[in-house]
Amino acid sequence: MITQRYPKTGTDNPIVKVGVMEVAHPRIKWVKLDSYEYICRVKWHPDNKRFALQTMNRAQTELDLFYIDRKTGKNLGRVLHETDEGWV
Repeated sequence: MITQRYPKTGTDNPIVKVGVMEVAHPRIKWVKLDSYEYICRVKWHPDNKRFALQTMNRAQTELDLFYIDRKTGKNLGRVLHETDEGWV
């Protein structure tokens, strides 16, 4: 079970972050990202060497997709940036 806290109207969203940890060496390596409001999705890449991390702004008009190295937690760069006047 995952407990999720939702902010009340007019309050800030909770600040979340993504970390990578190997089971054999339980030390968290935090992923460094630019400014974001929501972490929408995290999914393993088929090569198992990296994972995809999707973020959005609060208005949900901008979406960014990054690749993250699974061993180091290093942000390998943004691979997609999408915008829309309505929402993405």
